[in-house]
This record gives sequence, structure tokens and C-alpha cells, in this order.
Amino acid sequence: MTTNTTTVLSPLEAAHRLGVTPALIFAYMQHAPKQALGDDRRLAFIDQGGQLRIASEELEAFDRFLHEPWARSPRPRPAIPDYVRVNLKIEAGGRCARCGDGQALEDAHIDDFAVSLSHHHHNLLRLCKKCHSGYDSGLLDRSEMRALKDGLIAKMRASLAAPAMPEASTFGPPDGAAKLHGRAQDVAAIVQLLDIHGAVLVTGVGGVGKTQALLAALKARRNTRPVLWLGVEQHRSTDEIRSALDAMVLALGGTTGETISTLLNRTRACLVLDGVEQLSDLDGVGDLIGALVAVNLGGQVIVTSQSTLPGVPFDAEHGLKGLDGAAARAVLGDFARGRLEADGPAVQRLLDLADGHPLTLKIMGALAAHFEDAGLVVERIETNGAATLAVPGRSKPHRSTSLGACLAVALAALSADERKLLWIAAQCPAPFYNMMLRDAPVGVDDLDAAIAGLQGWSLIDILRSGDLVRISTVSPVRLFARAEIPLELELVNGFALAVAVYVAGANVNVLRNGDPEGGMSLIGGALPNALSAIQLCQDHLEQSPTLSRPIVSLAGSLMMFFFSSGRFEEGKAVMRAASLSAARAGDLKRAVQMLTQFYTLAERSGDADGRAWALAEAERLAKGLDGEALGHVRMMQAAVAERAGDYGRAAALAKEAEGRFASTPGGEHYAAMAMLQQGRALESGGDPAAALEALQRALVLVVGDQDPINTGSIQHHIGNCQAELGKAQEAANAYVAAAEAFHRLEADEFRSNALGELGLLLIEAPEVRATVAALSPDVVRGGFEDVIGGLAERVANPRRGHDNIRVRLRKFVGLIVVAEAGDQLDDIENVGEHLAEAICMPMLEQCAAQGRQVPFELMMASCLADFCVSLGPAADGEGAAAPTPKELAQMCVWASRVGMGAGCEDRLISWLPDYFERRRGLKISADDIADLLARADGRARRG
Repeated sequence: MTTNTTTVLSPLEAAHRLGVTPALIFAYMQHAPKQALGDDRRLAFIDQGGQLRIASEELEAFDRFLHEPWARSPRPRPAIPDYVRVNLKIEAGGRCARCGDGQALEDAHIDDFAVSLSHHHHNLLRLCKKCHSGYDSGLLDRSEMRALKDGLIAKMRASLAAPAMPEASTFGPPDGAAKLHGRAQDVAAIVQLLDIHGAVLVTGVGGVGKTQALLAALKARRNTRPVLWLGVEQHRSTDEIRSALDAMVLALGGTTGETISTLLNRTRACLVLDGVEQLSDLDGVGDLIGALVAVNLGGQVIVTSQSTLPGVPFDAEHGLKGLDGAAARAVLGDFARGRLEADGPAVQRLLDLADGHPLTLKIMGALAAHFEDAGLVVERIETNGAATLAVPGRSKPHRSTSLGACLAVALAALSADERKLLWIAAQCPAPFYNMMLRDAPVGVDDLDAAIAGLQGWSLIDILRSGDLVRISTVSPVRLFARAEIPLELELVNGFALAVAVYVAGANVNVLRNGDPEGGMSLIGGALPNALSAIQLCQDHLEQSPTLSRPIVSLAGSLMMFFFSSGRFEEGKAVMRAASLSAARAGDLKRAVQMLTQFYTLAERSGDADGRAWALAEAERLAKGLDGEALGHVRMMQAAVAERAGDYGRAAALAKEAEGRFASTPGGEHYAAMAMLQQGRALESGGDPAAALEALQRALVLVVGDQDPINTGSIQHHIGNCQAELGKAQEAANAYVAAAEAFHRLEADEFRSNALGELGLLLIEAPEVRATVAALSPDVVRGGFEDVIGGLAERVANPRRGHDNIRVRLRKFVGLIVVAEAGDQLDDIENVGEHLAEAICMPMLEQCAAQGRQVPFELMMASCLADFCVSLGPAADGEGAAAPTPKELAQMCVWASRVGMGAGCEDRLISWLPDYFERRRGLKISADDIADLLARADGRARRG
């Protein structure tokens, strides 16, 4: 776009011009990279109707500004901003730009910072420690580094120029209609309710315009609450709604244990649940919403539904009726596109039949435009026996309703391409993109014409961004199309394959290719459509056994998403369906492979019955088979042996599995998994050297396979082995690499595991402090989020005994040490306060009210909360008051109790002298602490 002589660029175009990620462009808009110099300059942008644009001259000037010095002298060197480092990581794909190694990566300056004084993104390169050292020592030439960088920039530009996957859908509301006839009073009434009440219900029959009126009201409201939008029709059960809300909490920075209610109250946000009547379990969804409303203190809950929800204590309700005469005539005229007479009996008959129902009016208008004769439209609608839609309790558009009759007439007039596209849209609970169908075998010859045609009929809604079109349809149309368009098995297969290819693309090209967060979001957005495709294939597998192929493909592409996001139950259901469908189609090898995936998810979710079923079924199916199928069975058998403590047998079975996979073409991934299992068994069996050899072989394969979750898992176990072998620095590097890999995937349990072990290592090996301190604060905060959620679950439900709480506390101890090393004292204190206020105090009050003894889990959590608060920033620095002997003794008591609960008392107590000297300026020995604890214990006994 050009204005006068100025070229105006979109963020994507600006990113392409500089050869960086779009995220870095947005970061430069928000942050001043040279604040160390006192320079507050940011990349200036232009707001064009809500779209951010950058003048080309400004972009070029800002790029020159970045080339100029970032500091007045080489020392002290300002830190490279996190957003620049993220750009480098994505640019290099998580590997060394020179040798491809994925371990111990560092940010290297091509032109030495001492000379250039610049952290310009093109002066930085991601290298492994070995290549970085070689470059700094002069063994590698600058021209080679510059050539590597130029290649990465060219690759980045090529990826930006290629047809992009659509951006991950956010939790904000969708765009509303540009024009909304006859709803001014409704919008004003809803605005008034939104400004006053915390829980609001908007009702009306399907297609009456509830969603559009609410969207208009949200734009017109006077408060500025952030809006979180959840389309209920994208989910099949109340449990899926709960999972979606939990995922929303985590994506918006909440902790694992935080509920959506807590998030709403803390942020004063507005949660919209749109179209709850789409769930068959209205009692269940009513209970869920009732629980949200009952504890709503500062947030807001808004629900749209075709019917009221008895028992839910809404503060206010607004019901939408049909449009009045003038508005109804205006809508009919708009969609008839000038093909109606100004007045006349036929037009009036259409208005009478529609009874003010907006969706019916739109489709009537489109019919009038198509037939160019209102009388003919009336005749065809009446032939279908239409009555007005306003039938009490009516929620679905039957043929006897005006809407149903209009849809029937429109359906008969659609082209073959339009009917097929409408059928596909009806199978998609979530919006989908035209690119999903571009090369899919769905029999739609002219996709663009079909999209335009259905939009003209008002049967779909589209959101266009260049060549990318986002398609959705409203529930009345979806229900009608599913009931009335005859099912074709070829179309079922084509649709399922289209979804499978889309999800596979998100998995391979985004999640595994340097953008795990983006990949997880894309797959999460497509999950409702993927589950719909799987169910559709299952329903018709008897007629067409080939439908097992898209089921298996989808299961394979979704596995990393399910495993990393913790959606184990959904994942197990998908893997079970994939295994059963593959077996029914005679593909026993794939069936056993899917059972391995099921077993892995069952193991992660503590499902002993599921593990037993998967192994028994795999052993049954694999009888008479060899090669890869038997390799999967051996892996499950190895897992059983490992769980039983028979590590020698586990290692031997995993070794056999490795051999079977290695001899199978394309079996490298599973060979790597067998090596990981073998290494894990050898590590548990006390042979870290042999375990390390197996793990390092596995790492080479998974890095080449762009497998971030297993890369992180292998790095974690490498860290364990290196620590056992006394190689502290190598262990620290591996734990950091694991934590960073898990952080990018938001794989909560794994991230906190790696960070916990890193902190415990630091206590034993202070020489790794610099490595620990260099961790991104966001990674450490993510670790705290993981572990506090798990701890909250154990405190609330102490069914798994002390061993489980011990694991949680052990990780927490390590995280405290890591955070303190990185000067994140604020975060330690905040975690302590959250633990006390949100978890411990409510549970303690509940115990007191019920006359119950305080459980061990709650006592440990309470001590941990107090200990974290005592380590906060108020106690740090030269101006901080020295603790009194009583305060000092209390801190030691808290540390002792937490350490005992975590099974690492000696390590935490041995860390305290170092902490007291560095943070409090106190010289206190381990003997002094032991004496304090002995005296405290004596006082406790006397008391």
C-alpha cells in the first residue's frame, strides 16, 4: 500500500523486508531496545482503522538506529532483549546454525560487540558452545558466519513469503456484523446490563441474532473489561468445556491450579459462553455455569442460549424477539439486492412468514435475488408447508418452520459445489480456512465460487484476509444441513483427509519447526473439527474401511498435542478409535502402533486399567507379526518391567525394540523412543554411563526429527546421568535445554521437573550458578505455575499419599533455588502469597469448620508458603533489616520441615548458609542452623 510517496507496510510485510519474525516487529513497536542508553525510541506505527501499519521510511530509519551503538562502552554490556533472542531461536530452528547441534546453544555476535557495540538482530547468530568458542578463538572465519546468517535471513524471508498457516485464534470475541438492523434498543439494553451486572443471560430462538446483538453491545459498553470468548458449539461435552476453560487459564498466564473463576476475579475479565444450548447435557452445563456465577466476585459471565437455564442464578436476563416491521423490511431488502418491489402482497407475505426472524429474512432475501420474483419465493416456501418460526420451545429449523422451508428452497437451488461446501461447513464445529480445502479430494471444482455463493445465500459467514478466508456457519444452518444433505462416502473421506492434512501441516511445519507455541494453538483451534472428522469416519467405517486412514493420520498428528497439553482423556479416546479402526481395516501394524500411543497417555494419566488393556490388546493383535509391531509390544512390556523395578529386563526389552525399529524403513522415530526407554531403565538400574550412551544416540535422532517434547525428555535424563557421573556443568546444560524445550511447548509437569532437578544440582555444585542465572525469568515463572497447580491438587485431594506430595515439594525446593539464583525474589514471594491466600487459608478454614485434623499435605504447603514469603525482596539488599534470632530460627524451621517433606532436608539446610551470606550478610554455619533447630525442637516439646 502506498500513500503519496510513502509505502505503508503491514507487520508481515515489514518482517519480510527485515528478514525477521513478525513477533519481533511487534516487540519493536512495544519495547525500546536501547533503554540502557536512556533512549526510549520504539518502532513507530500507524493505526489505520484498527490495523497496524509501518511506514517504509520509518522501518528503514529504525533499522539504521538498531545498527548504531547500544552502549557507550563494551563494559558493562547490556543484555540482549528476550524478544531478540526468541527471534534468533526461531530463525535457527532450535539448533546451531553451523553444525546443527541442539545442545548448549549461545548467542554469538558476528561483529564483536566490543567493536560494534550493537545487538542488531542481524549481528547475532545462534551457535552451540563449541562453534561459538571456535569462532571467538579465530578458528572459524567471519565470512563463514556472515554467510550462515545470510542463509538464515533468506530462509526466514522465504517462509514469510510462502502461503502462511492462519494465525492461532485468540480468546477475544469474533468480529460482529457491519450492519445490524432494528437492534438499537436491544443493544442499549444489553449494554446497560453489562455495565451493572456480573452474570447476564441473553436468550432467543436460533438465528434471531443473539450473538450479533451481544457483540455490538460489547463494542458499545462503557466498561473496559477484557473479553474472553468461548463458542460452546465447538465442544461436545461439559468435560470438554472444562478442559477448554483450563487451557484458557494457562494460555492467559494463570497457574495450573488456578480456576477460570479465580482468573476472572483477578483480572475483572468478561467470559462469554456463546450458544450453550448446543450441548445435549444442559443439566451439566447448567451446573458448570452455576458454579461460575456463584463465585463470581469481580469478573463477569455472559451466556447466550436458546432457552433459559433453570437453577443458574443470573443477575439479569435479556430476551431477543423478532425484528419490527421496518427493520424486517430493511433486512429483506438488503439481501434481496434490489430485486423486490417497494410494496406488494408477495413481499408482505414473506414478511409475515418470517415473523421478524433475521436469519429467515436474510435467506428469503437471497431467494428473492436468485429467483427475481417474490411471488415465486412465497409459492416455493408455502409448498414446503412453512409456519412461523416463533413456536414455543422450538430450537431446530424443521421443514415446517419458515426458516426450515427457506433453507429447503435454498438447498434445492444450490449448485453441486455449494452443496458439498455447505455439508463440509456443517461438519465443522469450529471455523476453518479455505486453504484446508484447496487441494483436498472433496469434489468442489471452484472453491472460491462456492464460498461466494454460500455467502450470498447467507448460509456461511466469512472473514477475509487477502487470499485467506475463514469460514463458519451458524447452528440452525448447521443442524439443517446435517439433516437434509445426503451423505456421500467419498465426501466423508475427502473431508476427513482435508482435516488430517491441515493438522499434519500444523504439526510438522509449525509445532515441530521452531514455533511450538504457534503449533499448539493452531492444532487446538482445529481440534473440534478433527474430533468431528474422526467421529464421522467411525460412524461409517463399516461401509468404507478406507476411512481408517484419516483416523490414524489424525491420531498420529495429534499425539504430541495431547501429550504436551495434558489432554490425556481426549487423547486416549482418539488413540483407541484409531487402533480399533485400523484393526477393523486389517492394518494390524498401525493398530498396535496406536495402542502404544494409548499406553503412553494412560501412563501419563495414571490409568492402570488403560495400560493393562492396551498391552493385552497389542499382544493379541501382534501374534504372528514381526518387525515394527512386535517392537511396539516390547516397548510396552519394557514399561511394565520398569514400573515393577526390573530394570535389567526393561533395558533388554527396549534394546530388542530398538533393533526391530532400526531394521524397519522409516522406523527412526520409534527407534529413538526405544533408546530413550533403554536409557531410562539403565539410569534407574544404576548404570548412568550406559544410559548416557543410549540417550545421546536417541538425541541425535529426535533433533533430526524435529521432536521438541522428546528432545526435552531425553535432555532431562541426560542431565540426570551427567549429574550421577559428577559432570555438573554438562548436567546443568542438559537440564536448561530440557526446561527451555518444555517451556516452548507449555508442557507443565516436564518443565517443572527439569527446573527442580537443576535447582537441586546447584546446591551441590555452586559452579553452575552462572548457567542457572542465565535462564529466562519466564521459564522459571512457568515452572512455578506448573508445580503450584499440582501442589494445590494434592492439598485439596490428598488421596495419593505422601509420596506424591514429596515429589511436588522436591520440585518446589529446586525451583526456589533456581529463582533465587536468577534474582527472582519477587516471583518467590508472589508464589508464597498465592499459595497461602488461594490454597492454604481456604483449606485451613474448611478443616476448622468441619473439625477435621489438618492433613500432612496442607501442613507442608503452609510451611512452604511461609518460607517463600520470608525469602522475598523485602529481606534482600544492604538496606534490609537483619532477621531477629526468632525470625532466623523460624526460617530454619520452615526450611527443615519443607526439606523433610521433600525428602531433601540436608540439601535445603546446606543451601541456607550460602543464602544468608549473600542475601542477608550473615555468616551462619550449618552447625549454627542445627543448633537453632535443636533449640526450636526443644521448645516445641516443652510447649
